[in-house]
Amino acid sequence: MPSDPAPKKLDDHARELAKQRVLRVFREGGDWKLAAIHNDLLYATARRAVVESGTDPKQRGGVRSSCVKMTVELMAKLEEYLDEDCRATLTDMCDRLLSDTGVSVSKSSVHRALQGMLYSTKKLRIEKATMNNSINKQKRKEFVEKLDGHISRGDMIVYQDETNFNLYLSRSEGWSRIGERAVVQLPPSQGKNLHIQGGVSAFTGLALLRTHEGSIAKLENAQFIADLFVAAQRTLEYQELAPSNKVVIVTDNAPAHSQVEDLARQFLTEDGIMNGNRLVLLRLGPYSPMLNPIESVGMCSSRRCGASWLRRSKSFWFGESMTRTQRTGLP
Repeated sequence: MPSDPAPKKLDDHARELAKQRVLRVFREGGDWKLAAIHNDLLYATARRAVVESGTDPKQRGGVRSSCVKMTVELMAKLEEYLDEDCRATLTDMCDRLLSDTGVSVSKSSVHRALQGMLYSTKKLRIEKATMNNSINKQKRKEFVEKLDGHISRGDMIVYQDETNFNLYLSRSEGWSRIGERAVVQLPPSQGKNLHIQGGVSAFTGLALLRTHEGSIAKLENAQFIADLFVAAQRTLEYQELAPSNKVVIVTDNAPAHSQVEDLARQFLTEDGIMNGNRLVLLRLGPYSPMLNPIESVGMCSSRRCGASWLRRSKSFWFGESMTRTQRTGLP
């Protein structure tokens, strides 16, 4: 059989019912003091119920507002600090909060507050201070206007660039007995690096590709520009154009590309090519490599070479018993 409720609980329940009756009399405009006497309720208890009837009940449990340090004002301060310098550490922000507001908070509190504000750490993207000034913006605008003008006239656009490729890749890990170093003997100099020069167009694709050992000087670059001009004229894309159309080679502002127009026309004249006036060299605006599509070709080739090296390194660790997933990285 269920046990009877405790007498204290019965008394508390009866007191709550009595207070509700007193409050009902008070809201109806009656004499709540007389109602308290008839309900055997103490005057102090009835008065407290009447006074607190128009207020919200007090919160019980939880964190008191007087103990909360990370207020909205402090979180706004954190946002100001990060807007000034996104490289600020948790220790720096704690010190600045203590200096500016006199509130001492822990690094974990700052970290939780930043997470709640949807902040996270990311790799820094470096932007030069002069990248988006008015002069460089105007130069980029002029480049786009010139490029649009050549496209509207029907000229053949060829994008040219060069990149280096490291032939001397080596592992940084090797096998050795426990307690012994893995030592490998290498020559003091790796020799000349390999540079790749190329030119692509939107319709023809790859117009010319050439490799060069060592750094590319001005003369080598001018000779490649002249050869690229000849190769572009031999393509079907250019032969379908009008005789008055030109070959526009888009290149960047590398030191090796300075004054190559005159040198390239000189090489063309020495080879008996007299239509060098159809060669136009259009230089990119400052800080705008994304306007040269051949930059993406270089990145794709680097990724493919890196994937090939990764497959060779996996075969070094796993041997010939590799599965297809281990060899290719594909499921």
